[in-house]
Amino acid sequence: MPGEPWVLRDEWSVAAASNGTTQNKASMAYFAHLSDVHIIDEESPARAIHSPIAAESAWRPYDAYSTHMLDAAMRTINEFAEVHPHDFVLFSGDVTDTHLFIELRWFIDVVEGNPIDPDTGDDDNPMATGVVDPHDPYTPVGLSPQIPWYVCLGNHDAWVLGSLGASVVASPTCSSATPLVSHAVVPTCFAELPCPGGYCYPETPERCHVPMDDGYYTSSSIPPDPDRRYIDLEEFKTMVMQATVQGPSGHGFTMENLNDGTNYFSVD
Repeated sequence: MPGEPWVLRDEWSVAAASNGTTQNKASMAYFAHLSDVHIIDEESPARAIHSPIAAESAWRPYDAYSTHMLDAAMRTINEFAEVHPHDFVLFSGDVTDTHLFIELRWFIDVVEGNPIDPDTGDDDNPMATGVVDPHDPYTPVGLSPQIPWYVCLGNHDAWVLGSLGASVVASPTCSSATPLVSHAVVPTCFAELPCPGGYCYPETPERCHVPMDDGYYTSSSIPPDPDRRYIDLEEFKTMVMQATVQGPSGHGFTMENLNDGTNYFSVD
């Protein structure tokens, strides 16, 4: 059976611009799009790097460097904008990993270029002199003040692990986690490739994994921190609207969003 006929949609005259039949070629917009930034407080006991419902891939070797990675992205966008000014930057959801206050605070501070201390609890994991410690305080470059940015809500900005209610996981402000979802886990590194139950874990990264078998991980308690608390959608929108180093006002959100509880917006 034949399918539906092709219908040419060229309201923006893309075809004419590409084949050279138009003399008025112009770019409609220059912008940068970042999705799933996932700023992470990797020390939070509410993370599911080991649980019956999450895979070992919930642990990633670069977790502690999430703010540094975002700062590097801001530097890159600034350099592109020097060549051609950007109209805006769009963050299309999941700027936080577990909708924690400190994760959103770090996200805003990196984008705005505010001094940041990407550590929670005590400074209990110092690294040797000369080694870049991801938990050391620093001042990010931040996005150029001339570039406006917008942010949309993602599932990780609203739910624990992007899908769960806070009542079923460990409190992120405590010093240890419940066995239901997560433990404060130190990934185990193996000299030889581990093959528990006949399944061999991949050799990268560096043979450090958090396997599902309880015999292959170690747990520890961590210093509690009240800044690890969960935030609701109203506080998320309020914090974003209070960011003023770059425009526009509210970064997409308005008082209407706060008053009626909506989380969407449109921009002309």
